[in-house]
Amino acid sequence: MSQALPTKHGVVAISAHGFGHLAQVAPVLNQFADQTTQTPAPIRFTLRSKLPASQITQRVRVPFAIDDVTDDFGMQMRSALQIDLPASLSRYQVLHADWSRHVDRVAEQLTAQAADLVFADIPYLTLAGASHAGITSVAMCSLNWADILLQSVRACPAALSEVGLGLQQFERIVQTMRDAYASAAVFLQPTPSMPMVGLANARSIGVVGESPPQDCRETLIQWVQRTGQQQNNKQASSQKTANIQTRDAWLVLVSMGGIATELKPANWPTHCNGRPLIYLVTAALANQHPYAVVVDDDAPAYQTLIAASDVVLTKPGYGTFVEACAAGTPILSVTRADWPESEALMRWVSDSGHVQIITAEQLSAGEFGAALRVLLDGGRSEPIKMTGAASAAQTVRALIDPSARGAVAAPVGLRSG
Repeated sequence: MSQALPTKHGVVAISAHGFGHLAQVAPVLNQFADQTTQTPAPIRFTLRSKLPASQITQRVRVPFAIDDVTDDFGMQMRSALQIDLPASLSRYQVLHADWSRHVDRVAEQLTAQAADLVFADIPYLTLAGASHAGITSVAMCSLNWADILLQSVRACPAALSEVGLGLQQFERIVQTMRDAYASAAVFLQPTPSMPMVGLANARSIGVVGESPPQDCRETLIQWVQRTGQQQNNKQASSQKTANIQTRDAWLVLVSMGGIATELKPANWPTHCNGRPLIYLVTAALANQHPYAVVVDDDAPAYQTLIAASDVVLTKPGYGTFVEACAAGTPILSVTRADWPESEALMRWVSDSGHVQIITAEQLSAGEFGAALRVLLDGGRSEPIKMTGAASAAQTVRALIDPSARGAVAAPVGLRSG
């Protein structure tokens, strides 16, 4: 009689800088959801993140536990469209002033959890802690915080003096970040990714995402009708969403990636090509447009919202771009000039989907009716294929298996920095 192999433990560290990092990790974890055989060894996952449990549960199908901690903040943001660089530098300065203690703490926590592997998107402190504890790690992301921070400072060097951070001290911080990323057995770069300088362990993989739900338009229409009616029952309005013939309306999903952003829907168009525009928005934007419906906890899953909408109004971001292109949903994207990843994302989405670009000023003033007409007249694009999640899952499986340990580089010292 065969004996069951011991369960392996994968700790998955996910940045809470918006929802895009979860959108990359979830398809990889879901590759393990249907693997019920005992050979190779089964894996249990602990998700180390401060992201809302509701968001994680909506996306991740494999069983998991949540460790409600975070090892990074990414960048401090004024909004989804603007970095607060001085505040970001101040936070990095504080973190790295006591770097060794933080690495020790994370190493102790991972050891106490008996982690066999750390999979990070992309907290570099978790990777440093894993290396210090002698635990194999895998990094995966379309960006890394070292290059994001460095390119941001190159674009605005005055921010260093603003917070009293010397150039040499800043360079040491960036090098410590790079060393942590280099400690991973491999850094997987999904298509599309920003250029990453000096990562010898980098490996390109395909687009990371999941196939969109099929035939979900009716689900979304029924939810919009029901939710619009409920909203109208709670408030008086000269124009009621539920009175619109929803099946004749354009549905526009407004998604800024989970980062609070002040928008002005009151200025936005109400019709396009003779049909009403219904905007699917967050609660913070409620009552600011006559045809707005609030996306709440009872709304269909985010992938359904993207796949069934006529247009996604968003900013450059990996998860939304990929999921829209996977469904063929047209994209109305606001420029994000100070985000170093934007150029790579915009170049890719221009080749892979149906996209129109507007400025933040146009968005605020509601001057995007012409761009919407181009998108709606053009219809849906050919859905893209995604192979990256399967590749990433194969890498995780190979590295968590004891037979692969001999091929992994020895831990490096990352406590000084």
